[in-house]
Amino acid sequence: LIVRELDALDKELEKAVKELNWNSDGVAEYCLKVKDTADDLSKRLQDTKANVVTITETLESWYQEPLLVREEKSGIVSHADRAKQLKKHYKRIQEGGLKFYELLKENARHFRADPKSQIWEQYVEYLDGLVLDGLYNIVFKSMSYLLDCMDAAADPNSEGSAILPLMQGILDLEPPDLVYVPDLEESTEESSNQSGKLMGWINDFIKDFFHIGELVPRIARQYGKASY
Repeated sequence: LIVRELDALDKELEKAVKELNWNSDGVAEYCLKVKDTADDLSKRLQDTKANVVTITETLESWYQEPLLVREEKSGIVSHADRAKQLKKHYKRIQEGGLKFYELLKENARHFRADPKSQIWEQYVEYLDGLVLDGLYNIVFKSMSYLLDCMDAAADPNSEGSAILPLMQGILDLEPPDLVYVPDLEESTEESSNQSGKLMGWINDFIKDFFHIGELVPRIARQYGKASY
């Protein structure tokens, strides 16, 4: 991305090595010009590096905790009230995704890049990979938390060998039957509606986790997708 600028700077420095000495006309102005050029390039590179660090540190902050955790009072992961937890995570992920795209455009200006060049597309793919890995880690963290909650050995909230309930179910009277909410029986038909069933609730959690990909604008627009 900066090879042309480096080549131009090398040529300027080569002039100093082969042609100039301290008694040459305009040597002071030449030194200042080369210094300003080098300082400008260095400053722009430091700014692009800082922007990438901002992206990686923001992504790391997102997966420090799962998207859904046990409620403090009830100790369960509530299916009905999960939107309260998800809202704060979704908000910062959406805002961060928009910021990432602005930082990408800022780096394009720093590099003075041609957005249609192959080298710029490769750089964009590199940043796109960082974001994709970060989103994967969020999903992995959240899925792992739910799995740990079902494993007494892994769940820090479990007492001894007992596994604390993960969700709350209700046994309701619908004369002449007693029904569970959610329904504990899994449908045998693949195309059937799982809504209201325990497996449907689990699928809802998984969809909530993967929804974060829709909140972040795709860095690599050359893939033809608006989000992840």
